Amino acid sequence: VVMIKKLFFISLILLIAISALFSSCDKLFEDDKLLLTREPYTGNELRMDGYYYETTGTRVLVFYRNGTVNDFGGINLNEMDQFEESMFTNQLRNLKSSWGVFQIKNDDILYERWIHSPTPSINTYFFRGKILNDTTYVINEMYRIKNGKKYDVSVRNDTYKFKKLDQKPDSTNQYI
Repeated sequence: VVMIKKLFFISLILLIAISALFSSCDKLFEDDKLLLTREPYTGNELRMDGYYYETTGTRVLVFYRNGTVNDFGGINLNEMDQFEESMFTNQLRNLKSSWGVFQIKNDDILYERWIHSPTPSINTYFFRGKILNDTTYVINEMYRIKNGKKYDVSVRNDTYKFKKLDQKPDSTNQYI
């Protein structure tokens, strides 16, 4: 009985300590804030009446005139029609890690979006590339910025192609 009471007491102290640790660690695991400013896009360097898919089939991005971008995740290129039907009910639209902002200057494209990380917080990454024409762009690098310095740089060569949609999902979200 004494041993059971000791185990209960130790468990209770451990539970209180863990609860205190997690309740005071909100700042420790705070999500990154977007550094890139959202600006309305009024240009014509990229088409806005559809979506862009990575030619390897790993990403689908929808850009909006209000300066936001939504990453719908990966698709199988052979199932694009089914994907388009599910865009309006796709639960990824409701995740913070699928949203970001973009800017286009001449033939340069830059977007920043949240990406889940191993920690409980969500990190932001920048994607920089070149626009080849209004239906194609290439992402050349992905990186993070902390304290004004670029790090965790990844050289890329991801080509994105345009596909027209009669109607796009809404850009309304609670994060931007």
